[in-house]
Amino acid sequence: MDKDKQSIEDLYLKERKKSKVLLAVSIVLVIALAGTGYYALQKKAGGPFGGGSGGGMMFRNGGSQQGGMNLSRFFNSDKSLNQSAVDTFLSRVPDNFKSQLVDRFSQRISNAASNSQITQAQADALTNYLKSKTGQ
Repeated sequence: MDKDKQSIEDLYLKERKKSKVLLAVSIVLVIALAGTGYYALQKKAGGPFGGGSGGGMMFRNGGSQQGGMNLSRFFNSDKSLNQSAVDTFLSRVPDNFKSQLVDRFSQRISNAASNSQITQAQADALTNYLKSKTGQ
């Protein structure tokens, strides 16, 4: 009887150890999936915020030489201002940040014009449209 009791205890301890390992693996998987989901949501969110390592400010790295946003997305193929793209961008900017947007964004626009990423006329059109939409 003592031998049976010992073997039952051994079996119990082995199963308990397996259970603890399974629990630990499950927790690691849940954390990994949560992190992956969070990362995917941040990448999908896009907009002016959403992770990434932009050069200064809180803008995503859009691939320009200064590490700032790619301003060409605000212009049509004929180089005219794409107002709907600007409106979409502005809709993603928090209201409390819009008042500061033109001041901070105008330097990026100016740099893009001086680096020939956009023309000066495009820079002026974008700046004026942003000012009109933000009430400045």
